[in-house]
Amino acid sequence: MEVKVTWNQVEKFVKELAKTDSEFCGVYGPARGGLVLAVMISHAMHVPLLLAPCKGCLIVDDIVDSGETLEKYHKKQFYIASMYYCQKSSFEPSFWMFEKKDGWIKFPWEISAE
Repeated sequence: MEVKVTWNQVEKFVKELAKTDSEFCGVYGPARGGLVLAVMISHAMHVPLLLAPCKGCLIVDDIVDSGETLEKYHKKQFYIASMYYCQKSSFEPSFWMFEKKDGWIKFPWEISAE
């Protein structure tokens, strides 16, 4: 079963994350899944979009599934936000909104090749 994420859900995630009390020097999102969110969060939080993570920044991705993509940042104590989180992941992000159940998560910025 495929779960289709709407732009309204994405905007809700961005708004809720922007309400956090944490102050960040910037936001970094790994290319593809995190990049769109990082741009949106950069605008919402009025912080720069970073080309590489640095101390004091927020790292954001669309999903923490296995945890492999962001594990190195978690080990370095970065604040990590993710729209979706799977409990089978190697770690739990600092902030997440939706739990990933069974099925593929399809974000609105993913275009199918059909």
